[in-house]
Amino acid sequence: MMVRPGMVLVTTAAVGGLVAGGVALARTTGSMAPALDVPSSSTPDSTAVAAARTEACAAFGAASRAATQARKPFLAATAGQWAWDDDGVVAALASAQSGMLTQVEWLRQHLPPATPAAVADPVREWIAASLDMIGADGQRRPAADANAAARRSNAARDKIEAACA
Repeated sequence: MMVRPGMVLVTTAAVGGLVAGGVALARTTGSMAPALDVPSSSTPDSTAVAAARTEACAAFGAASRAATQARKPFLAATAGQWAWDDDGVVAALASAQSGMLTQVEWLRQHLPPATPAAVADPVREWIAASLDMIGADGQRRPAADANAAARRSNAARDKIEAACA
């Protein structure tokens, strides 16, 4: 079996992205435990709602910052003249996707059921837009598709920041 240098670079970048994402989470979140999605027949009290809002807002801040950092090298690699099969673009894309997916999944774990809709709904919108952006890049669709998803992500972020202020 012939191993292409680009594939070794992609694998290394993907593993590095996962490690970097985990390190970033450990550094920014400290002892945040994952939210448990336990069905309850009772309505959460105001203390539970406030705690859920605080957790979701803090988790979004950490995840969105880490996702933005994960995507920067890919954006830099695709500035100017480039091709999808350039080793640098392949490595940057693999790293960006693994880093962003890590943040999306981690954020889902830190969205407690008691999170108020004013926060939870735009967090879900941000997650969906981020996945659309990752999908557009991974499927090598036109930049306009990823840019549209990025605009939706930014709009959701603005809603979240307003709700968390």
